[in-house]
Amino acid sequence: LLSTTLVATSTNKSDSTHHSTEPLPGSTSTNSAANSFTTWAQKMPEFPGGEAEMLKYLRKNIKYPGLALSENITGTVYLSFIINTEGQVSQIKVLKGIGGGCEEEAMRVVKSMPSWEPGRQNGNPVNVQLTLPVTFKTR
Repeated sequence: LLSTTLVATSTNKSDSTHHSTEPLPGSTSTNSAANSFTTWAQKMPEFPGGEAEMLKYLRKNIKYPGLALSENITGTVYLSFIINTEGQVSQIKVLKGIGGGCEEEAMRVVKSMPSWEPGRQNGNPVNVQLTLPVTFKTR
């Protein structure tokens, strides 16, 4: 019998720093608050119960896609998404896929995540972009 999935054990902040929610002092930002984000915050977003609970959530909810299983597709799907100031997951994108329906399944489960504790900068909630590797592996 095959296990449904093995999920990577960490979230990684993006290497990109070209998007920022912090305008220069005395300037006004032209980006709408909903579309601006940062890739790092003084307090990063947190899944309810922490990283271990997020891994349990992913393991419980991800179903190995039938096509990937029948074609023995394994590997890691990398997703990028934003945890907004309300703690909701938004703007999910596939950074790297492996096919067989794995990207769609990873996106489905991330989209259904419960509210996170939002990231904070100077005490204020901010939109933070995260990268999540999800590994599909038969056991």
